[in-house]
Amino acid sequence: MKWLRRLLGMDILDGLDLSNISFDLDAPPIATSFRQTGTLPHSSSFSGIVSRFHKKKWLFKGDEFFRNWEDSPRKWAARERYAGSGKNCGHFFGCSVKGSQAEGAAYHMDPAEHSLLEVELRLDSALDLTYEENIDWVLGRVFENPEILGTAYFSKLIELIHHQQGGDQVNEMIGVTATNEGFDSLLFFGARALRSYDSSWTMNPEDPLIYMTEQLAFPGMRANRDLQNLVVFSGSDLTRRISRYRIDGGDWRPNPYHGVTQEELDRVLEHPSSSQPNPGWMISQKITLAPTDRGEPIHFTNDES
Repeated sequence: MKWLRRLLGMDILDGLDLSNISFDLDAPPIATSFRQTGTLPHSSSFSGIVSRFHKKKWLFKGDEFFRNWEDSPRKWAARERYAGSGKNCGHFFGCSVKGSQAEGAAYHMDPAEHSLLEVELRLDSALDLTYEENIDWVLGRVFENPEILGTAYFSKLIELIHHQQGGDQVNEMIGVTATNEGFDSLLFFGARALRSYDSSWTMNPEDPLIYMTEQLAFPGMRANRDLQNLVVFSGSDLTRRISRYRIDGGDWRPNPYHGVTQEELDRVLEHPSSSQPNPGWMISQKITLAPTDRGEPIHFTNDES
C-alpha cells in the first residue's frame, strides 16, 4: 500500500478499516456505505460543535442571541451556497475551528472585525452529501442527464462545490431540493477537500485506478471534520437547536432559547414565522448537460420559475 499512499499524496490510509473494501478495476464500485441516522432518507443526525467567524458588530449574546440567526428580508435576498436569493436561507458553519479558519482566509475576513463563534447543536435530518450514494441521488434531482458527469465520484463532487463565491445555479437547485424535501440542513465537503486530495481527483477520470483511490479517499474525507461544512436552512430552527455557545475561546454560555417552541420564539423575533415568505419556488426543469469536444461537462442553463 505504500505506492498508493504516495499516489494519494497524504497518509489517509492510517487508521482506516480496509477489510470491507474490494478493488474491482473492471467497473466502478457502487457506494453502499451510507447508513441513515436522520429522520429522512439520505439524512444523518448531526450533533456536535461547529463554528464560524461572525462580524463583531452583528454579534449578539444573552437574551439577544436569537438576533444572530434571524431570517430577515436581507437574509432572504442574499445569494449564498445552497441558498439562492429569494429561494431559501442558509446559515453556514465549519465543522471544526481549523475548517472555519480556512474558510475565513478564503473569504479574506478581517480578524479585527470578526469573532470566532462556536455553537453546540443537534439536528435531525442533515442531507449528507459526504456519501457517494447521496451525491448520486441529489445530482439526479438537479441534472436531466447526470450520466454525462461520468462514474468517477471526484468528478461528481466538483459539481457540488460552488464554482464561485456566493454559489451558482447547481447548488442553488440543490438547496431548493433539500428544503422542499424537508431536510433541516445540509452537510457537504468544502473546496478544501478537493485541494487536499488534488493528486487523486486530477488523475485521468477514465483510469480504472481512480475507483480504487476513491474508495480510500472518501472515507478519509468523511473522517476529517476540517474538510466539511454545514448549512442550516431555518434561522428559527437553528436558534432553538443550539444548546450553548462561546466567543473567541471564552467560557461556554447557555442559549436561553434552546428547546423553546416556535411560538415562544416568535414573541421576541422581529421577523417571526408568520412574516416569513413562502416563495413556493419549484424546479420546473432540470439542468441539461452536454459534453464539449474535450468530453468535459458544460451546463445549458434552463429557464427557472
